[in-house]
Amino acid sequence: YPFGLKFLVAPLTDIYFSASFGRKKSYVVPSQYFLCLLLIFFGLYVEDLIEKEDVWMITIFGILIKGCTAIQDIALDSWVVTLLHPNNYKWGSTCSFIANIFGNLIGFNFLIHFSNLDFCNRFIYDQPRSEPFITTSSFLMYYAVICILITLLVHFFRTEKSQLDDHNRMDLKTIYRTLFCGPCKNKNVMLFMFFVLTYLWSIAPSRVSIVYRLVRKGLKKERLSEFSLFTIPFTILYAITLPSFAVKLGSEMKLMILTVCGKFIESFYWFWVINSYEDETLLSSELVYYYIGGNLFENLFLCLKDIAFMTFTPRIADLKCTGTFITLMYAISNLGNISAMSFVYFMMAIVHPNTLIIGGWVFGIFYWSIMGKKMLELEDLDRSHFKITDSSQN
Repeated sequence: YPFGLKFLVAPLTDIYFSASFGRKKSYVVPSQYFLCLLLIFFGLYVEDLIEKEDVWMITIFGILIKGCTAIQDIALDSWVVTLLHPNNYKWGSTCSFIANIFGNLIGFNFLIHFSNLDFCNRFIYDQPRSEPFITTSSFLMYYAVICILITLLVHFFRTEKSQLDDHNRMDLKTIYRTLFCGPCKNKNVMLFMFFVLTYLWSIAPSRVSIVYRLVRKGLKKERLSEFSLFTIPFTILYAITLPSFAVKLGSEMKLMILTVCGKFIESFYWFWVINSYEDETLLSSELVYYYIGGNLFENLFLCLKDIAFMTFTPRIADLKCTGTFITLMYAISNLGNISAMSFVYFMMAIVHPNTLIIGGWVFGIFYWSIMGKKMLELEDLDRSHFKITDSSQN
């Protein structure tokens, strides 16, 4: 999966680029143009491929499209270091958060509903028609045109500055040695990597349990997705307003610890909801309201966590290999999230969910009694204490 291999490609973005065009623009712009061409080409044939159930060709197109977005993602994540002032790194999380929300809305909810003929006849058309409002093919075409226009604006009107001498680059062997060996030589980086890999393990059981039990009660995942739509306006409001006062440069770990405390309270809430409605055979409207309310709190804490993490990581990134450093930290964070969720789903087949939730609380108390102070100590360190390159590396 391309996004899972981002950290292997990231070193290339730190050594192969056009200094005159821009260190990160060298990857953002070409990958966007190629992505647009793929979308247009895919749009021409997608209906036939779906009709013929040509899974292999659809998979190939999907991998190529994801590959382009993964390369662009690497460059954009590290472009924050020079695009924004350090005091404004927190707004990078806002841009990412809102972009993900609208991406899911347009690419999933909008496409699913407006390409459904029954939905269009019921809610859009005055008179029944034989064609939906939009097809998958036309959606890809329109989306490609919009992407091309945005890419042209970035190409010609967004210049890139650098904090480093772009002609002073590491060679291929050195940058990959830095990727695999550099973090192991810096205890601060290793501690931070261990933290982002493990901190979710104490709070994952409660969130997974509520979805698992609702689905077991007969609520379809599609319905859960529709319930989540009600929280989107609030989530956007969180992303726009919270960075202004939620975090200051040098206080990111305090916010992270506060967020985890909030997640603990949220886990108690989910535990109460799960067990209060354990014996119900049918879902009541009251339970649905509790689910939507819980999602409001979850998105609040998720937004705060992203603000803290996406402010701290660019602040400590090694400037000789920003793409490699930031992408590696984000990959470790994603791995921590996936591993925690996967472990909980696996264990649910062996032990009762309540046992997992209580076990998570016990683990969390033990974990934070050790890690809390260490994370606050990391917060006080500057960028020089997180270098993964040697001072002699060029």
